[in-house]
Amino acid sequence: MSENSAQTIESLCDLPEDQRLDRIARVQREILPRVRVSEELADGFALEFDADMRERVEQLVTLERQCCSSIDWQVEEARSRPGVRLEVRGVDPRRGAFAELFGQAGNARADGPAAGSLTRVAKAGGIGVGAALLICCVLPIGAAAIGGAALAAPLAGLDQPVIIGATALAAGAFAWRRGSKRAAESSCEAGC
Repeated sequence: MSENSAQTIESLCDLPEDQRLDRIARVQREILPRVRVSEELADGFALEFDADMRERVEQLVTLERQCCSSIDWQVEEARSRPGVRLEVRGVDPRRGAFAELFGQAGNARADGPAAGSLTRVAKAGGIGVGAALLICCVLPIGAAAIGGAALAAPLAGLDQPVIIGATALAAGAFAWRRGSKRAAESSCEAGC
């Protein structure tokens, strides 16, 4: 491992603090959310992006080579599918500020955009947010799925899917119409 592995961004980057903080904010805002795959390397890490990110990644590398010249920045073709791969070598992928800055990218996008959103929400709110998501989102959806399957199971033996579908649509339309009338009546009572 290189001697850079235990160093901080401040000790590796030649930019003044305000410019360095602006650069970090730009990377966090424009680059990291677009990471598709991350990979830990023995002496750094690799990030893969969709092909439309090539120009932004190359611009970032050009800028980083000027201020962080002791780190090896390489852009190449992505390995997992068409796209661009950024390899950063000469930093410890598990420690220090570079690990915090770039290492979070893999957590954010390894399984797609939704995984990144959930990770950011969980980090921002902690266990309370996780419990609220479980109680308000996961449990009702799971209960509806189980309940729907339990109600639909006896109908599986019937050989009239068109009639079953039409009946379900009619029942839904009836319920919607009834709810619409109630909403109109309650709003009319308040101000008609």
